[in-house]
Amino acid sequence: MTYSAEYATDHPTRDEVEAIREPTVVEFGQPGCGHCQAAAPLIKAAFADFTGVVHLKLEDAKGRLLGRAFKVKQWPTLIFLQEGEEVARLVRPQSEQAVREALEKIDTKAYRDADQAGTGGSKDL
Repeated sequence: MTYSAEYATDHPTRDEVEAIREPTVVEFGQPGCGHCQAAAPLIKAAFADFTGVVHLKLEDAKGRLLGRAFKVKQWPTLIFLQEGEEVARLVRPQSEQAVREALEKIDTKAYRDADQAGTGGSKDL
């Protein structure tokens, strides 16, 4: 699974999310949210070299338990998980690079492979 363009309304439980062993990004937002719409192309571009990362794009709203369990207060909020543990969090990301750097924290292999192939990555690693 890779980047998801649409928000899912059927949410997993917190236990189900934490049971995912693959690197995972849980994104909370709303289709009509201006901040979410502005961040979407940045998020999508950052995911290009991270095809092994699970992306759960979840529609959030008042009363949605998963968003509350992760203490989401603003949209979009991206939570980066490695083996079910939160490694990084971005709220209203402003750049593709910020998303890419957080993705690197959970999936360094894909990033190194892309860098070696000349398709992405930073020479700072």
